[in-house]
Amino acid sequence: MTRYITLLVVFFLALSESFACEVCGCSASSAGLGLVSGFRNHTLGLRWSEASFEGAGEGQDVGAQDAFHTYEFFARYHLSSRWLLAAGLPYRRNVRQASDGDRLSQDGFSDPRLLVGYVLLDQQQLGKSGKLYLEVQAGAKFPLGRYNSDIHQENLPENFNTGYGCFAYLAQANAVLLMGKAGLSWSASAQFNGRSTDDYRFGRQLTSSLLGFYQLQPAGGWLFIPLAGLSVEQIGADRYPTGLSVHGTGGNGGFALAGVNVRYRDWQIAFAARLPAWQSYSDGKVDARTRLTLELSYFF
Repeated sequence: MTRYITLLVVFFLALSESFACEVCGCSASSAGLGLVSGFRNHTLGLRWSEASFEGAGEGQDVGAQDAFHTYEFFARYHLSSRWLLAAGLPYRRNVRQASDGDRLSQDGFSDPRLLVGYVLLDQQQLGKSGKLYLEVQAGAKFPLGRYNSDIHQENLPENFNTGYGCFAYLAQANAVLLMGKAGLSWSASAQFNGRSTDDYRFGRQLTSSLLGFYQLQPAGGWLFIPLAGLSVEQIGADRYPTGLSVHGTGGNGGFALAGVNVRYRDWQIAFAARLPAWQSYSDGKVDARTRLTLELSYFF
């Protein structure tokens, strides 16, 4: 039961993964699926995420609103007690509501990802009641989504493409410390983007999160796990083909996170909200708003 609870709890590492600053010209990270498997190890699921931004400071973009929606099918399969595969296929809808009332959007499949994971510690005993789980993952995103190098002709920036026209290399680590019914989960990830087809390079992304949780297990096969914590991200500036940095890209921020994980038998639903605690994006030209995630998982 302890192993089951731990694997169930830390699916939320996926939800706490930083979305990365879309307005800053960076892709949505989701650099790993986290530990989303239940006690039967294999998982299929659907996830919706939204990140929104509003223009700030001075200039014609003040009041403009950008919303980035991602609808993703994901899967996780354990090859053995130590090795696993994780994959995701996202569909993106990016919408800009300009300050003059114009509404622009881009829709389409984004770049799929595939990661290989290895369990380093599986319920390692720590003291009398502590148990530690630790896994690492590495993989890539593949440039199969739509990328338009001339998107500026549609009055949209590069980050409004649903695909990014390049390979991206992914790395992630997930850890869970379980102490009775309470615990801590930690996640860190990195995404390094290659050159797009027009030699444009999106900035690298570094994210980390720390969550506390408590499990409530009433009768009837239900399990409720409220969670709260903090996630942070650091986004590098984009680069032109010449190697010069793109003005107004990159930044960093921290988010207070709260959510709940509800499971009944083989089905699980989860919700998370992240509120900006501090931020500095696009040289202060945009402000991040509340980010939302909703996920449905099936274990088999």
